[in-house]
Amino acid sequence: RKCDSLLQDPIVVLICEDGVNKPIDVAVRQSVLESSSSYFESMFSQNWKKIRTSSSEIESEAVSNKITDLKITGYIPKAVKTLFEYLGGCEELMQSSADFEVLTDMIRLCDFYDIQKPVALILHKISTLKITLENVLSCNRACDLLKGLEKFQQLRLELATRLGSILKANASWQTLVTFMADNGQDHKTVNHAFDLLIAYPI
Repeated sequence: RKCDSLLQDPIVVLICEDGVNKPIDVAVRQSVLESSSSYFESMFSQNWKKIRTSSSEIESEAVSNKITDLKITGYIPKAVKTLFEYLGGCEELMQSSADFEVLTDMIRLCDFYDIQKPVALILHKISTLKITLENVLSCNRACDLLKGLEKFQQLRLELATRLGSILKANASWQTLVTFMADNGQDHKTVNHAFDLLIAYPI
Protein backbone atom coordinates (compact mmCIF):
# COMPACT_ATOMS: atom_id res chain seq x y z
CA ARG A 1 0.00 0.00 0.00
CA LYS A 2 1.09 3.56 -0.69
CA CYS A 3 0.57 4.69 2.91
CA ASP A 4 2.56 1.74 4.25
CA SER A 5 5.33 2.55 1.79
CA LEU A 6 5.50 6.13 2.98
CA LEU A 7 5.71 5.02 6.60
CA GLN A 8 8.49 2.56 5.84
CA ASP A 9 10.37 4.84 3.43
CA PRO A 10 9.12 8.42 3.81
CA ILE A 11 9.73 11.16 1.27
CA VAL A 12 12.16 13.85 2.39
CA VAL A 13 11.70 17.29 0.86
CA LEU A 14 14.96 19.19 0.38
CA ILE A 15 14.27 22.92 0.44
CA CYS A 16 17.22 24.49 -1.39
CA GLU A 17 18.10 28.18 -1.04
CA ASP A 18 21.26 30.18 -1.68
CA GLY A 19 19.93 33.74 -1.42
CA VAL A 20 20.65 34.40 -5.11
CA ASN A 21 18.80 31.91 -7.29
CA LYS A 22 15.15 30.87 -7.13
CA PRO A 23 14.59 28.33 -4.31
CA ILE A 24 13.88 24.77 -5.39
CA ASP A 25 12.20 21.88 -3.55
CA VAL A 26 13.49 18.37 -4.26
CA ALA A 27 11.65 15.23 -3.09
CA VAL A 28 13.89 12.26 -2.25
CA ARG A 29 13.21 8.93 -0.57
CA GLN A 30 14.82 8.70 2.85
CA SER A 31 16.34 5.35 1.90
CA VAL A 32 18.11 7.00 -1.04
CA LEU A 33 19.69 9.57 1.24
CA GLU A 34 20.74 6.95 3.77
CA SER A 35 22.24 4.59 1.21
CA SER A 36 24.06 7.36 -0.65
CA SER A 37 25.55 9.28 2.25
CA SER A 38 27.03 8.27 5.60
CA TYR A 39 26.22 11.81 6.74
CA PHE A 40 22.50 11.37 6.11
CA GLU A 41 22.59 7.81 7.43
CA SER A 42 23.92 9.11 10.73
CA MET A 43 21.57 12.07 10.65
CA PHE A 44 18.43 9.97 10.34
CA SER A 45 19.59 7.40 12.86
CA GLN A 46 20.03 10.12 15.48
CA ASN A 47 17.02 12.15 14.33
CA TRP A 48 18.89 15.44 14.51
CA LYS A 49 16.59 18.42 14.35
CA LYS A 50 19.10 21.10 13.49
CA ILE A 51 22.66 21.07 12.25
CA ARG A 52 24.75 24.15 11.72
CA THR A 53 28.19 24.43 10.14
CA SER A 54 30.35 27.29 8.97
CA SER A 55 29.55 26.59 5.31
CA SER A 56 26.03 25.17 5.36
CA GLU A 57 22.90 24.97 7.41
CA ILE A 58 20.33 22.22 7.50
CA GLU A 59 17.07 22.73 9.31
CA SER A 60 14.73 19.81 9.71
CA GLU A 61 11.22 19.28 10.95
CA ALA A 62 10.40 15.97 12.61
CA VAL A 63 6.95 14.42 12.61
CA SER A 64 6.45 11.22 14.61
CA ASN A 65 10.24 10.78 14.77
CA LYS A 66 10.49 11.00 10.98
CA ILE A 67 12.34 13.90 9.34
CA THR A 68 10.22 15.09 6.42
CA ASP A 69 11.65 18.51 5.50
CA LEU A 70 15.29 19.58 5.20
CA LYS A 71 16.40 23.09 4.40
CA ILE A 72 19.78 23.22 2.68
CA THR A 73 21.48 26.57 2.15
CA GLY A 74 24.85 27.58 0.80
CA TYR A 75 24.62 25.70 -2.49
CA ILE A 76 23.19 26.53 -5.91
CA PRO A 77 19.63 25.09 -5.88
CA LYS A 78 20.05 23.59 -9.36
CA ALA A 79 23.16 21.72 -8.14
CA VAL A 80 21.20 20.25 -5.23
CA LYS A 81 18.30 19.25 -7.51
CA THR A 82 20.59 17.72 -10.15
CA LEU A 83 22.61 15.70 -7.63
CA PHE A 84 19.76 14.31 -5.55
CA GLU A 85 17.54 13.54 -8.53
CA TYR A 86 20.47 11.58 -9.95
CA LEU A 87 20.82 9.65 -6.70
CA GLY A 88 17.10 8.92 -6.87
CA GLY A 89 17.42 7.43 -10.35
CA CYS A 90 16.54 10.43 -12.54
CA GLU A 91 19.68 11.09 -14.59
CA GLU A 92 18.40 13.59 -17.16
CA LEU A 93 19.63 16.76 -15.43
CA MET A 94 23.00 15.21 -14.63
CA GLN A 95 23.57 14.06 -18.19
CA SER A 96 22.72 17.48 -19.62
CA SER A 97 24.57 19.51 -16.99
CA ALA A 98 27.18 21.72 -18.67
CA ASP A 99 27.79 24.56 -16.22
CA PHE A 100 31.10 24.77 -14.36
CA GLU A 101 29.59 26.33 -11.24
CA VAL A 102 26.73 23.84 -10.96
CA LEU A 103 29.04 20.86 -11.50
CA THR A 104 31.55 22.19 -8.99
CA ASP A 105 28.83 22.84 -6.42
CA MET A 106 27.83 19.20 -6.80
CA ILE A 107 31.41 18.26 -5.94
CA ARG A 108 31.13 20.47 -2.84
CA LEU A 109 27.90 18.72 -1.87
CA CYS A 110 29.45 15.28 -2.36
CA ASP A 111 32.46 16.28 -0.29
CA PHE A 112 30.42 17.73 2.57
CA TYR A 113 27.80 14.99 2.75
CA ASP A 114 30.17 12.11 1.96
CA ILE A 115 28.41 11.09 -1.25
CA GLN A 116 30.65 8.88 -3.41
CA LYS A 117 28.53 7.45 -6.24
CA PRO A 118 28.49 10.36 -8.72
CA VAL A 119 31.92 11.89 -8.02
CA ALA A 120 33.79 10.20 -10.87
CA LEU A 121 31.06 11.16 -13.35
CA ILE A 122 31.02 14.79 -12.21
CA LEU A 123 34.82 15.04 -12.34
CA HIS A 124 34.77 13.63 -15.87
CA LYS A 125 32.14 16.16 -16.95
CA ILE A 126 34.16 19.06 -15.51
CA SER A 127 37.41 17.84 -17.09
CA THR A 128 35.85 17.41 -20.53
CA LEU A 129 33.63 20.51 -20.53
CA LYS A 130 35.02 22.94 -23.08
CA ILE A 131 36.08 26.38 -21.84
CA THR A 132 35.02 29.22 -24.11
CA LEU A 133 35.02 33.00 -23.81
CA GLU A 134 31.31 32.69 -22.97
CA ASN A 135 31.86 30.56 -19.86
CA VAL A 136 35.26 31.75 -18.59
CA LEU A 137 33.65 33.56 -15.65
CA SER A 138 31.71 30.46 -14.65
CA CYS A 139 34.95 28.48 -14.86
CA ASN A 140 36.77 31.08 -12.75
CA ARG A 141 34.06 30.98 -10.09
CA ALA A 142 34.29 27.18 -10.13
CA CYS A 143 37.99 27.50 -9.33
CA ASP A 144 37.08 29.74 -6.40
CA LEU A 145 34.55 27.18 -5.13
CA LEU A 146 37.23 24.49 -5.12
CA LYS A 147 39.66 26.49 -2.97
CA GLY A 148 38.51 24.96 0.30
CA LEU A 149 38.36 21.35 -0.90
CA GLU A 150 41.72 19.74 -0.19
CA LYS A 151 40.93 16.55 -2.09
CA PHE A 152 40.17 18.46 -5.29
CA GLN A 153 43.11 20.85 -5.57
CA GLN A 154 44.46 18.97 -8.58
CA LEU A 155 41.16 19.59 -10.35
CA ARG A 156 41.34 23.27 -9.42
CA LEU A 157 44.89 23.51 -10.79
CA GLU A 158 43.89 21.83 -14.05
CA LEU A 159 40.92 24.16 -14.47
CA ALA A 160 43.01 27.25 -13.74
CA THR A 161 45.66 26.12 -16.24
CA ARG A 162 43.06 25.51 -18.96
CA LEU A 163 41.40 28.82 -18.14
CA GLY A 164 44.67 30.74 -18.44
CA SER A 165 45.47 29.10 -21.77
CA ILE A 166 42.07 29.96 -23.24
CA LEU A 167 42.27 33.58 -22.13
CA LYS A 168 45.78 34.11 -23.41
CA ALA A 169 44.96 32.47 -26.73
CA ASN A 170 41.66 34.23 -27.40
CA ALA A 171 41.26 37.36 -25.31
CA SER A 172 42.02 40.85 -26.56
CA TRP A 173 41.33 44.36 -25.39
CA GLN A 174 38.59 44.61 -28.00
CA THR A 175 36.96 41.48 -26.59
CA LEU A 176 37.24 42.83 -23.05
CA VAL A 177 35.72 46.22 -23.93
CA THR A 178 32.81 44.51 -25.69
CA PHE A 179 32.28 42.27 -22.67
CA MET A 180 32.26 45.25 -20.30
CA ALA A 181 29.72 47.05 -22.49
CA ASP A 182 27.44 44.00 -22.58
CA ASN A 183 27.62 43.46 -18.82
CA GLY A 184 27.90 47.03 -17.56
CA GLN A 185 24.91 46.70 -15.23
CA ASP A 186 26.16 43.45 -13.71
CA HIS A 187 28.84 44.76 -11.36
CA LYS A 188 29.63 41.34 -9.91
CA THR A 189 30.28 39.92 -13.37
CA VAL A 190 32.45 42.88 -14.34
CA ASN A 191 34.44 42.55 -11.12
CA HIS A 192 35.09 38.89 -11.94
CA ALA A 193 36.32 39.96 -15.37
CA PHE A 194 38.77 42.39 -13.78
CA ASP A 195 39.97 39.65 -11.44
CA LEU A 196 40.67 37.47 -14.45
CA LEU A 197 42.47 40.31 -16.20
CA ILE A 198 44.78 40.71 -13.21
CA ALA A 199 45.38 36.95 -12.95
CA TYR A 200 45.90 36.42 -16.69
CA PRO A 201 47.13 39.70 -18.28
CA ILE A 202 46.30 40.10 -21.96
